[in-house]
Amino acid sequence: MTDMPPAPRMGRLPIAEWPAADAAAWTLARTPRAGPFSQNPPRSLATYGMYADGYAGYLWHLKSLNQLHPAETPAERVTRERLGSYHERLVRGGLADYTIVARFDGTSPSSPGPAMSRSARCWT
Repeated sequence: MTDMPPAPRMGRLPIAEWPAADAAAWTLARTPRAGPFSQNPPRSLATYGMYADGYAGYLWHLKSLNQLHPAETPAERVTRERLGSYHERLVRGGLADYTIVARFDGTSPSSPGPAMSRSARCWT
């Protein structure tokens, strides 16, 4: 296990505190272009909320470890090592499997969240 503070309850970084690049990417992702060739189709408000919660949890985790660097792009922020420590923290926090999957949906390169950059394919 890595050295990290215990996480009996996970926090979420409010969108107002997200780094500027992440907030801008999130705004863009929430205004998808409709059409048959759209790579980011419109989703429900509930789905956007789930993605925002997942990514906000990830950003909170990084901030708690002093690894939230505003100069990084959202794609640079999502690395295997950081995702691994986030997963470890979620498991240690006692979150159910489905909750963990939902949290990771927000950090997935295929989600419409800030980490959706195709260059962030860190788990393939």
